[in-house]
Amino acid sequence: MTITWTPVLVSRLKELRLAGTPYAECAEILGNELGKPISYDQISMAARRYRLTNLLEKDALAITYQPTTLPMDDYAICSDVHAPFHSELWVNRFLMMADLFRVKKAIMVGDLLDCQFASKWYSEDSVGLDKEIDSVRSLFNVLGSAFEKIYWCRGNHENRIGMMTDGAVQLRHLGRSFAGELWDKKISYSRYDKFFVGDDWMLVHPKSYRQAVISVARELAAKYLRNIINTHGHFVGSGYDKSGRFQCYDLGGLFDVSKVDYAQLNTTTHPAWGNGFGILRAGKLWHFTENDDWDYWAKGFDEGRALHLTFAPVRNREKGD
Repeated sequence: MTITWTPVLVSRLKELRLAGTPYAECAEILGNELGKPISYDQISMAARRYRLTNLLEKDALAITYQPTTLPMDDYAICSDVHAPFHSELWVNRFLMMADLFRVKKAIMVGDLLDCQFASKWYSEDSVGLDKEIDSVRSLFNVLGSAFEKIYWCRGNHENRIGMMTDGAVQLRHLGRSFAGELWDKKISYSRYDKFFVGDDWMLVHPKSYRQAVISVARELAAKYLRNIINTHGHFVGSGYDKSGRFQCYDLGGLFDVSKVDYAQLNTTTHPAWGNGFGILRAGKLWHFTENDDWDYWAKGFDEGRALHLTFAPVRNREKGD
C-alpha cells in the first residue's frame, strides 16, 4: 500500500526516531495511528529520505518506569496498618465508613504489613514469619468481604523483604502466602510507592520523612502540582501548600501504637502517632481522625442505617431506594 508522506506524517516519524524508536515499532505505531498498515521497508526508505537513519535507538533491555494512575472514582484509602500490629477499632471504623459511603474499592498506601520478620532492628518480641502470616489472615478476610478491588502500593515495611534478601525476594513473591486467594482475585499490588488518582490526586508512601506535620506533603504538592495524601510519618494533619491551590494531608494509619515495640520501648522527640484514614468520594476527600464524632457516625448502623440515604446516588434517591 502506498504511503503519502505528508508534512504531519514526516514530523511524527521524526518525533519517533528522535526518541529512539526502532523501525519496526515506528511501523506499528504509525500504522495504528493512520488506520492502515505500514511496512518496515516503507519506514526504512522514509528514514533514509529524511536523514533519520544514523540515530541511536532504544536499548531493548532498558526498563522504563511509569507509576500507576488510577481512574477518578470513589475509594476508601488507608495506610500504615502494620498488620499484625493493627488496631481492630480503626480497621472496623475504616470498614464502617466504606460501607456507609458505599465505596467498593480500596487503596492501601503502603505498610499494610509490618514484615517484622524481615526487620533489621533487633526485637525481643518478634513474632516470626509463620505467626505473622497466620495473624493477618483475618484482616485479609474482612478486606476481601468489604471490597471488590484492592489497590496496594509498596511501603518501607513491605520493602524490608527485598532488603533482607538483597533483592532476590520481594513482597510480590510472598503476597499469596499472606493474602491467600485474594492476591489473585482482588489485589493489585504495585512496587511503586505511590498511586496517581485522576488528574488531581497523588497518594504516596514517600521515602522522605520530617517531624513537622504535612511539611512533606506541602513539598510534594509543589513538585507534582497535585493534591497530596501523604503517609509513612504516622501523623495526622491537613492544610494547603504554599500557593494555596493544593490540599495536603498526613493521613494517619490503622496501627495500634500500643502493639509496636519500638514506639513503646524507645523514647524520641518525634510527634505522637495518629490514627486516621480517608474516603475519596466525587473527587473530595473526607478525612477521618480521632477528632471525629464517632458516636454520630455509628448512628448510621444503630438507627436502621439512616445515613445511607445521605450517600446514595441521586438516581436511587429519586426512585425511593
